[in-house]
Amino acid sequence: MKYDKVVEMNQKIGKQNARIVEKEIERMIENGERVTVAALQRYTGFSNSFFYKNKLVREILMKQFESRISVIKITLLRCVLNKR
Repeated sequence: MKYDKVVEMNQKIGKQNARIVEKEIERMIENGERVTVAALQRYTGFSNSFFYKNKLVREILMKQFESRISVIKITLLRCVLNKR
């Protein structure tokens, strides 16, 4: 029973930390800042390994990076089409 309680508490803390990271990413995007792990480390105080070991946080980061790549692809496509 004690082990289960520890696991439950760790998961709860992990979700709280993920929310902190998510809010920080939103703030950075609103301010026009580039979202990087190094910047998130500075702003949140979480360690580098936290961002790679925490599955929920890693998924949040990957979604953000994928959306940024999509924006870059769209911008490049527009540039190519405008040159024709």
